[in-house]
Amino acid sequence: MIRRKNSNDKECSVESSLEVGMLSKSTFNDQELDNYLRQGEIKACEKPPVPPQILWVGDCTIATFGNFSASTGKAKSKKTFNITAMVAAAVNNSTVLKYRASLPDGKRKILYFDTEQSRFHCHNVIERIYRLAGLSLTKEDKRIKFYGLREFTPTLRIALIDYALRTFEGV
Repeated sequence: MIRRKNSNDKECSVESSLEVGMLSKSTFNDQELDNYLRQGEIKACEKPPVPPQILWVGDCTIATFGNFSASTGKAKSKKTFNITAMVAAAVNNSTVLKYRASLPDGKRKILYFDTEQSRFHCHNVIERIYRLAGLSLTKEDKRIKFYGLREFTPTLRIALIDYALRTFEGV
């Protein structure tokens, strides 16, 4: 637990972030639930710092460090195409199709996990990212790792994503 004082010198408690291990559990005892509930509490006296902004469309921030995003919408509404433009901008720290990225040195590796498409369609996506980013299709770029996880169970997908986030440097 972290204790901090706000501008009125009132002490506020902030628990550490939730444990990833809870994702594999299906039942919890009351003590665990109480602990997680306390960790999830947001206190008015504790204003968190603004996370670094890393991706914009025009002047609108659409991505910050420390957050996960998902693209949702109707089938065939060009969700994947939108994401490929964002990733292409992030790979080069540049602007691609009005998406502008600025990732700091040491945090430039991108992990892309697709949980719905076939390997064939995933390959089409990575090719599109490479083309939009101006990368050569004859050589793998170390800044991006793309994984197709459709054939795995949801539990295994979560475990694989968690493992990758814990083990890859510079994500």
